[in-house]
Amino acid sequence: MSNLSIQQWEIVYEASLRILRAQTMDEFAQESLGAFAALIPARQYMLFTFKGYAADRIEYDRAFTFGTTVHFLDTFLNGPYTEEDRIFSRMSLKIGDVAYRDSDIIDEDTLVGLRMYRDIYQRDGVHYGMRVNMAPHNHLAGSYSIFREKEAGDFTERELEVGRLLAPLFSLRFDQLRAGGQHADDAPGLTRIEAMDRYGLTAREFQVAELVARGCSDDEVAETLSITASTARKHLYNAYAKLAVNKRSQLEALFGLR
Repeated sequence: MSNLSIQQWEIVYEASLRILRAQTMDEFAQESLGAFAALIPARQYMLFTFKGYAADRIEYDRAFTFGTTVHFLDTFLNGPYTEEDRIFSRMSLKIGDVAYRDSDIIDEDTLVGLRMYRDIYQRDGVHYGMRVNMAPHNHLAGSYSIFREKEAGDFTERELEVGRLLAPLFSLRFDQLRAGGQHADDAPGLTRIEAMDRYGLTAREFQVAELVARGCSDDEVAETLSITASTARKHLYNAYAKLAVNKRSQLEALFGLR
């Protein structure tokens, strides 16, 4: 049974109608962020739209903010944070329309020891984070980040329920606006997130598989990644097994390259 009050359900209903009427990505962002602000008290509200991966870092197409100044957003977007610095981000990039708290996937002692926490969280006066992912067609497309001060306490189960209720609706409308008339057949090929979360590839196995799908030989892969050709073949063999393919043409098709 839902823990939301009648007033909260009314806000969810009104937010749903406004989201469905949004005609541009800017309208969608402001309406959806405004809905979270009305339902979940916090200091900062952000929507990131994902572009993909470059090497070992996430690239973003756009970032929207709502209601408050986010002083160090550019630091985050442009900062060379490693996978270790952003371990909770990689762990939390789950396929599906989901909601979760930072504290669900990383303990507080580890969080405050991250360079990202010192560079951004601490300087912007935030401590607790909540995320709501949008993943239409099982491809991560966007993610909301909501932050509050330490004194305000962590996000509650009721607030998580709000995120879980709104995520599928927001994901559907986001995908419609982003597609701009594209057909489902135009969906992108295998992404790094999907390869790791759905198929269990390591970061290196994904790199090797992608290079091979783009036509690189074993020696070219080895030179590009500064590994031996035998190591490249080992990673490729593992990737083939996990992806259930047995030839390069199948790998090309999986990556949307043919």
